[in-house]
Amino acid sequence: MKQKHTATIFRRVCVPLFIVMILESVMFYFVTVHGHILRTLNENAADILTERVENRKNELQSHFSSEWTDMRPYQQEVNAVYNQYAGTEGKPLYADENQQKLFLKDISDTLITMLRNDSVNGVFVILNNSGVCPTIADYKQSYYGLCVRDYDQTASYTDREDLLMVRCPSSIAADIRCPLDTYWEAWYTFDTDSLDQGDYFYRPMQQAYQTPDADAADMAYLSEVHSFVESSLKMISYSIPLIGADHTVYGVMGVELSVNYLAGLLPDSELEGQGQGAYALVKYEGDDLDCHVVAYSGTMFDRVFPDKSGFGLQAEDKLADSGHLYQYHGKQDMNVYCAVSPLKIYNRNTPFEQEGFALVGITPDEVLLSVSDEIKQSLFVITLVMLGVGCLVSVLISHLLTHPIKRLALRVKNMKPEDEEGLEHINIKEIDQLVDALETKTQTINQT
Repeated sequence: MKQKHTATIFRRVCVPLFIVMILESVMFYFVTVHGHILRTLNENAADILTERVENRKNELQSHFSSEWTDMRPYQQEVNAVYNQYAGTEGKPLYADENQQKLFLKDISDTLITMLRNDSVNGVFVILNNSGVCPTIADYKQSYYGLCVRDYDQTASYTDREDLLMVRCPSSIAADIRCPLDTYWEAWYTFDTDSLDQGDYFYRPMQQAYQTPDADAADMAYLSEVHSFVESSLKMISYSIPLIGADHTVYGVMGVELSVNYLAGLLPDSELEGQGQGAYALVKYEGDDLDCHVVAYSGTMFDRVFPDKSGFGLQAEDKLADSGHLYQYHGKQDMNVYCAVSPLKIYNRNTPFEQEGFALVGITPDEVLLSVSDEIKQSLFVITLVMLGVGCLVSVLISHLLTHPIKRLALRVKNMKPEDEEGLEHINIKEIDQLVDALETKTQTINQT
């Protein structure tokens, strides 16, 4: 006869329990890890990064709008001086070098007042030396101008001993009473091969010639980083055209901010990771994020970006539904998240609106996602522990259940007909009922 397959209590009870526990543990882990919980944590971390960058950007923008670029009252004073010069001599200002020198001396106090009040690193005026629109050329072109700098605008001085003259005609230098900088020259000199090609001079001037009826403030221009020589401090300039009452575009006036000063306003320690993040103030054009770095802070920036002068953020790396959050794959396989917050420097009437500036907050992915990663690891460990404990408890229960049954079976096997001692109960109701039934049946048979 065919033998029927038999199974132990352990296989009938505990093995299915093992399978159920494994399935429940796997479902718990994957639902938690790949469900909305960790996704929500990651989204919250991204929101925190974006919010901190946005707050820092708002502070920078407040400096730009309320301090650094507030030149209107000084522009009016300079124009008033020019209007006194216009027509008083036989030659126009652009054609008379002596008048240009005297004009610069007469407006020097106004410029130094602007330097003190606007908390900038430098102020300048550059005069046009012709009656036509100037353009950059492959040969050197020189223009008279005045540039005074304060490399530490947070310090207070009663006189001008902390100021340095960078550009100024030598004949009026003593009258302005500022020491000459190491890089002092009498002229501004530009050409296409120069380190400083003077975009802060040419571009607002050219725009003023192209749109003569526009307001000077609408033709303001914020330049990229420039320096007179390799060893001099790097600056950015914000400049506007100077237009007289006779509609002559006779020069530009502007302010300078040092890259070092701007970097000091970007505390990377406030980002996630306590010093593992970085800030970058960048300039870009149009909708593309081909970023030209103006200033940055954080040692992590050097480790991630191979070219410290710029980097590109691709549209396909933008995270969906995240505003302006991008993934960037840096050098040495360092992956970071970049939160981009554009600054509103120009108004809608300016022709330079497409040349945007933005603050970028940069955090390594392992830092930004550290909370969710830690929770994921903890959940994995907890799942394994729960599974192990469940298996151990199941084995223990199986042992507690089968041991008395095995002992009872052994007792039954070894019983002899003449044994008067009955079978003992094992305190398992169903098994005890079976024992009682067997004993009753045995007694009945014996009596018969």
